[in-house]
Amino acid sequence: MTVACFGMGLHAFRARGQRGARRGWRALTLAVCLLFLLFLLLGGCRARPSPPAEPLSAILPASAQTLLSFDVQAIRRSPLWQAVSLAMQRRAAHAQLFAEVRARTGFDPLEDLQRVVVAFPEAARRSGEFALVLVADHADERRLVAYARDEASTRGQDIRQEEHAGRRLWVEQGPPRRAGFFLDRRTFVLGGGGWGHLMAETASSAGEPRDGPAGSGELWNLFHKLPRASAVRAVAVVPGSTRTQLAADSRLRAASSIARLALSLALDTGVEAHLRIETSSREAAQALGGQVERFMRDARQSPQVLLAGVGPWLEQVDIEAEGPTLHLSLRLTVAQTQTLSERIAVLVRHLASPP
Repeated sequence: MTVACFGMGLHAFRARGQRGARRGWRALTLAVCLLFLLFLLLGGCRARPSPPAEPLSAILPASAQTLLSFDVQAIRRSPLWQAVSLAMQRRAAHAQLFAEVRARTGFDPLEDLQRVVVAFPEAARRSGEFALVLVADHADERRLVAYARDEASTRGQDIRQEEHAGRRLWVEQGPPRRAGFFLDRRTFVLGGGGWGHLMAETASSAGEPRDGPAGSGELWNLFHKLPRASAVRAVAVVPGSTRTQLAADSRLRAASSIARLALSLALDTGVEAHLRIETSSREAAQALGGQVERFMRDARQSPQVLLAGVGPWLEQVDIEAEGPTLHLSLRLTVAQTQTLSERIAVLVRHLASPP
């Protein structure tokens, strides 16, 4: 799924007309903003999260093939966060929601959330399997669960307590039957598609000597190669079956050579992003690099990009093939990041406003 999205992104610009491209850009922007807000709301409505260093490798299911980690403390210090959070708080509905969460739970979604970790398998959309780990301060299990139950009841749903593997699970009744538990006083773990119960079992035996779940070594090896100080770290391992499917689609054939992806994003001084794409051969990396360059060239000529004024930033993307690996890098200065923050704030206000 991860690589299919990457390949479709390269193809979409030329496959759509101007009208479709406009909808695509708006949908993409809205999706990013909503995902950002979703993490905040999950932190406010579900729990109080957690883990030290990376014993997460002993908790997350072995079938996880994509892993994302957000250092919310680092993100919160950046101009990007300041712009987005300010824009959301200026929206009356958002301000009211945050105030209600603080009053009823003692938890401040904008200040107390410290870290977010997300993992899922390639077939997540079909199976509903996912893992979400939240680390936060000032969380009260009793108050947070009461709030989550009240919110669920307004939607005709129920959250019930179950004992499983020696842990107290909070289980959503009915499909998709998500289940969560507090790993410790700061950590909340939520899973879908059976992963909640599975993680409770592995967490209960986490004290036993182990190197992490079988099959997850490749994913965690990729993850630990990324700079630990990065605000965002993301890695994905592409299964052979997915690569075979991509190769059968002429639009996505270049992406079928991708075996692993690793992304790091630092926000301490401006923006520094690096995407490492490991392919099957040097020739595959060069071919993929050529397709990315053509995509960037087309994007810079797009009316939407010209109006947004981000063309110069796209020109700063450095594309380099090194053996079977393709590197994409982008560096924005503090001034450029501030400009980007202001434009994101405008987009957030626009997308959040009534039609």
